[in-house]
Amino acid sequence: NLRRKGHCSFGGRPRTFLEYHSLKILHLPAIPPSPHRRSAATRHQNMADEDLSWDFNSTGDGSVSLDGQDIVLSEHLHKLCDGVTRRSITEDTTLVPLYDFQAPDVDNVLLENLTGVCRYSIQCQLLLDGDHGMEPFPPTASLTKHGFHLRLTFNKLLFAPVIRFVCNFVILDKDDPTRAEVLPVALEWHFNDYNGPDSGIRDYRHSPDGVISFTAGPATVEGINIAEGNADLGQDAWEVIKLLRSFVSKEERHEVKIKLNMGSAKAPVIAEMEKIFARLPGGKSSQLPSIGQTEYAAWGSHPNQVHSQYGGMLRPAKLLSGNAKHPMVSLECGDTFSTVKEAGVQLAYAATAAHFEAVEAVKLWASVPHRAKLFSVGYFPVIGVNFRDFPRLGSIKDKITFRLPNQMTAEFRFQATEAPVERGLGALHVDYHGAQRDECRESQGCKFVDALSQTATNSSGSRHSELSPDFANVWAVLVDNVSGLPPHDAFFQITSEPPSFFSNEQTPYLDIEIKPEMISATFAAQLDTIAELQRGKNARWHGVLLNQIHDVLDSVDLTQARDAGAVIPPHERAHADRWLRGFVRWNAEQLAVIDGVKKAKGGVIIVMGPAGTGKTLLQQALAVYFYMLGFHILALAPANSNADHLATELKNMVDRDARKVNPHARIGTDFCFHRLWPGSRDQRRDGGSHDNDEGGNARPHLGSLQELLNGLQEYESQKGTVREHGVVHAVIGAAAAEELVLSVRLRNDNGVSVGDVLNPWDLLRDFLRQYKIPDIRLSLLAKSNVKVLDKYRFAYRACKGHIVGLNRFMITTTTTARSSDMTQNWYEPKSTYGVPRVGVIVFVDEAAKDLESQCWAGVVCDKWAASVSGLVMFGDDKQLRPTNTCSRGTVTFNAFNDRLNIDLPSRLVREGFPVYHLLEQRRMHRAISAFPNRHVYNNKLRDGPGTDAGLDEKLPGLKQVLINIQADHGIRDQSERKAYKYAANDAMARLHWVEVQHGERVRNPATQSICVHEHVDVFFAKIYPSLRDYFRRSGKKLSDNVMVICAYGFALHQYHDRIRHLLRNSEYQPSDMPRVITVDGSQGNEAPIVIFDGSLQRGDERNIGFMSDLGRVNVAITRAKDVLWIIGGSMSLPHSSRHTTTRSLPLLTKYKRMLDALGHVHRFM
Repeated sequence: NLRRKGHCSFGGRPRTFLEYHSLKILHLPAIPPSPHRRSAATRHQNMADEDLSWDFNSTGDGSVSLDGQDIVLSEHLHKLCDGVTRRSITEDTTLVPLYDFQAPDVDNVLLENLTGVCRYSIQCQLLLDGDHGMEPFPPTASLTKHGFHLRLTFNKLLFAPVIRFVCNFVILDKDDPTRAEVLPVALEWHFNDYNGPDSGIRDYRHSPDGVISFTAGPATVEGINIAEGNADLGQDAWEVIKLLRSFVSKEERHEVKIKLNMGSAKAPVIAEMEKIFARLPGGKSSQLPSIGQTEYAAWGSHPNQVHSQYGGMLRPAKLLSGNAKHPMVSLECGDTFSTVKEAGVQLAYAATAAHFEAVEAVKLWASVPHRAKLFSVGYFPVIGVNFRDFPRLGSIKDKITFRLPNQMTAEFRFQATEAPVERGLGALHVDYHGAQRDECRESQGCKFVDALSQTATNSSGSRHSELSPDFANVWAVLVDNVSGLPPHDAFFQITSEPPSFFSNEQTPYLDIEIKPEMISATFAAQLDTIAELQRGKNARWHGVLLNQIHDVLDSVDLTQARDAGAVIPPHERAHADRWLRGFVRWNAEQLAVIDGVKKAKGGVIIVMGPAGTGKTLLQQALAVYFYMLGFHILALAPANSNADHLATELKNMVDRDARKVNPHARIGTDFCFHRLWPGSRDQRRDGGSHDNDEGGNARPHLGSLQELLNGLQEYESQKGTVREHGVVHAVIGAAAAEELVLSVRLRNDNGVSVGDVLNPWDLLRDFLRQYKIPDIRLSLLAKSNVKVLDKYRFAYRACKGHIVGLNRFMITTTTTARSSDMTQNWYEPKSTYGVPRVGVIVFVDEAAKDLESQCWAGVVCDKWAASVSGLVMFGDDKQLRPTNTCSRGTVTFNAFNDRLNIDLPSRLVREGFPVYHLLEQRRMHRAISAFPNRHVYNNKLRDGPGTDAGLDEKLPGLKQVLINIQADHGIRDQSERKAYKYAANDAMARLHWVEVQHGERVRNPATQSICVHEHVDVFFAKIYPSLRDYFRRSGKKLSDNVMVICAYGFALHQYHDRIRHLLRNSEYQPSDMPRVITVDGSQGNEAPIVIFDGSLQRGDERNIGFMSDLGRVNVAITRAKDVLWIIGGSMSLPHSSRHTTTRSLPLLTKYKRMLDALGHVHRFM
């Protein structure tokens, strides 16, 4: 609980909002600065040949001007350097390794006290007007007598200085008087005018007798909601809370006097506090540079918000240029924001640092040539890439984990070479490269590149000047693992070439040079969201954003029409109400949520619940309910897998609804939803329609037509699946139906109208007719036909926008909510597409694993922000947290790193925001739910109806199949084997640990991902055959019933590779194969049978790695409905850890021990 880490200790060092990350000083060789700046591309190219290890025995040369600065406060800035080049900070610098409070020549204690909550505090009393003048409150400092004590300290003094006044309420445990709970409530008075003119501290004085006095506007507060909600606080405490509230609610300026009890403080505390007092107004030393400036002045001078726009974020050199500089240390992040600007700074610059870490890491990755091979997959060729060793961010001892950004696009330059194929994954027990090793000699390499160049000539009608007999250029986009291909470190789908680019001949592995495109639509959307969130027109959300006092927030009836003049007919409301309450038999907690939509605090509803408690069912029912009322529904999720799950469940609901006889129980024939997948982005052009960029490099000429062609390829095969509800499929279907008409002028890539008014559907149908004719198709898609293709592309985009505009229910990811498809077409005035508007309801599924800015994306989007009635978030704070890819540990670049770990619903709930908890789970058999209930949910869950059904009731005959697998492969002695088959019970069959001895954890050298190949062997050799035979006999698809969850991507690739080999045999069908996904991809999914491979052998935390995370383990072990098997090692502990208490063991190690004790473990041979 982050709030519990507030300043609330009795003595010694108070706890603060985060534990400081220990960071080694990055002492760098003294390298003279270059006489002229090098370009970013040159910097990274040269870095490829350098040793990137940090030199800990020398000092940096940061070139930071410290003229006129308090040298005691700024001495550490001399230690800073460019995080990539290891040289001086320049205007090109994007990353700086943060200072870690370790240098011997820096006053680290003072610096730490000035950049967060001061580690020292002094007991104090308030001086209040009384009958006899100023009287101390409380009258004495006795904790026993009053049940609370007051302390004064400071916070954020170097950039947003405040006086921090903390009241610690102490509640003794009724059963054990030696134990107590501390509830801290903190008031902060700001030296800056944080809330308009004259809101900051004035007339600050510190008298010799230890009285601090000042006048100020309202204080900001944290912790007061928790204290007010505690029933154990007595009447005296409530009087104190009333007094504290008076300082927050006063709109006029007020006088504050605080008497410090210096006699209660020890000499070291007084000495450190005197250093701070000396730098405040009237002190003996230079005044802090932050006093008299706007808060967070280093991040921008605007008093109420921070600039947040792609391409306009301040870089380190600028952040260090002013008088009040960025301190360049890790900064604290909590559950409340003092001000809207503080929220903007933390959210925007946390995202900015994360973006630049990704950009610089990718540039380093692209600074060396890698090895690649072309594969023919569907319409577009695919490039399989194996990474060579490449430089990484961080020190040589602590390299930062590398991953390519989702949907990254890049230009690939193929190069012939004399070198043989590099290791790829071949060194990691993968044998599929062996047959091709002799293909990569220079002759074949040059021959293939010549073929590529000739293809480019034939398809475009002209050959670009940079294409030579040794090189060919293509553009491609990063895609997920491609089914049917051997595992590679990455796959890219070519988007710049037609089918003729790829020949049917076997191609060799070639050297490639890669030029990534660094524009991030996700990052740009995050910044846009943060900018809009700060604006006055979205002030109605600021109370929720700040999360300080909740009872001042309005209760909002989300079912009321939001748009001016919109009316919901009473009969439609009555029908919707009846439908919602009669949809299923809701339990008490679910009914509370249904009632709560008419009294949402601040317009926000939070629903928390573990796996199987009906969150998705409740979400889809509420979404349909609001749809029936006439609202537009925007249903968002952090990942495509989560959005797909909701769309699949809605499709199943629609299918069931069509079979209902009672018309009052039906949704209605007009109900329609669309799933919007992230699509191909058209490239913005600054001139006419050219297929070259400024550097003359080939650009994707198909653009968004690529997704249309992909949709055509899968249109027939995906009927009956959730894909048929996709926007692209809807466009194809509407074009075929010839029913829609739209009269518009087409818009080019810059949004400028071109040509005459026309019906884009006619153009699109013309394109589709030509595409279906093989003899015309190649010339139609050729680069020489780019001007005609542009016209078809613009028409397709207009038709796609028409489909989006006609629809009131969109399902997509939080990163796609602000895409041009949505912002240019959805929620248009009725005059545009004829769709009436009532208001918008935003749903965010799995909100606890998304970044906060992403949760706000659909709420404050300028296109429909004024029409948003409310935000409904579903999640589980005991499952996966937001993905934070930033480095942390020995090297940290992101000052607000912890902000990326804090999700919106969890931080609101921790501060006392109303939340609905779903507690009845109906997914897992109670034998499977018992362990997570006890160890994750503190026995608060209850098992619902049907969770005690026997395995043979659900899947007849499976129990004996599973027991036979266990006995045949896990018991050597024949008589014991026979006895086990006879005696094993239902729980043993469904919940089991498959122990694999002598497994070796192998890392992929390129990605550092892990796999235990012996685990994969055991599954396919000893578990899979029996499962396949069982489902074939039962007439069911194994793919619908068995899910393999992998902790690591490398293991996932190995499972996919085995499946690929099996599918080469005509005896196997795709329906015979299990679904294989990662832990992250599995959240929100379920299956009757789950096999979890954590790639674990040992049970100590060092060997378990990121699978020690409770939320990650919880997701993996709560996906199974009927059967959960875990493949792993003995989970033994090293000798030094064998006396570790059970409570401190990693969760999976506890699980193994429990299953051992129950007899649910077999060592497979």
